[in-house]
Amino acid sequence: MFFVTLTIIIFYQDIATYLLYGGVITAFGVYYVFSKGTLIIGTNTLNPDISLYTYLVVLVGFYLVFLIQFLVSDNIYEKMNNDWVRMNKVLGKYQGLTFQHLYEIIEDNNRERIYKNVKFQQTVSELSVFINEFFEENADNIAEVVEFYFFLHDQDIETVVDSNELPVKTRKYASQLSKYVLNSKSELVSILFDFSTLLKENKEFELNRYEYNLNKLFDDKIDKLLSLAMLYKYLRTEVTQFDKWGNVKRVLKHKEITELFVSKEFREFITYEQVNFFLDSEELFEKYL
Repeated sequence: MFFVTLTIIIFYQDIATYLLYGGVITAFGVYYVFSKGTLIIGTNTLNPDISLYTYLVVLVGFYLVFLIQFLVSDNIYEKMNNDWVRMNKVLGKYQGLTFQHLYEIIEDNNRERIYKNVKFQQTVSELSVFINEFFEENADNIAEVVEFYFFLHDQDIETVVDSNELPVKTRKYASQLSKYVLNSKSELVSILFDFSTLLKENKEFELNRYEYNLNKLFDDKIDKLLSLAMLYKYLRTEVTQFDKWGNVKRVLKHKEITELFVSKEFREFITYEQVNFFLDSEELFEKYL
């Protein structure tokens, strides 16, 4: 019965209940084994002490094993919950930036917003009426709600909700519908973003996420040569090198840049063709850049 009782308490998966009631049951079980152990092990046992302590070890061990399991699982669940909250904040931030970028794209291309599209409004209205009739509700009410929903897109919802001049029912609808507006990062928009990401394939992992080679960055030959000149100008004028005291306070000299350009390691950034052009025009680079 002690094991059965502990198992029932374990079923509820609550560490406070397990510590309190499970601890009381285990303590009472230890006391019961000590006081009435002979009734449990029987009179025909060859070594009563060994049998008695076997019961005690198994009972206490049973309690301790599940106590450790509770502690470990609570730590794991807490860590997972913290990770989820942290990740949810990060995703919320990126979704906000994504929505803002989408908003700017629509503005720049003079595209009509979906909630202003007549066909979209008609589709939402008909679906709402159909669903409402399915639940045997009055269709006139839902039509007004849908109309009010699209009206809210052109209003400041917080102002509508806080206004004391509007009826309570109107403010209540505005508060409830604010989760589903399409012109701000509402809960509905977040769900749509989450759903759309499930349909996009992830790019394969790349060890080098950025492209540094000037030949691959540009297609036009003039652009490649201009980028080479800009790279040379940057190395000649920007502080990029350590001085003799270990501080980044020194710029490269022309001779050092030349050695850098012709080095094998620099083939990641410029091609042999660009190096040859630089060597042929070395005096121009040094004089004018």
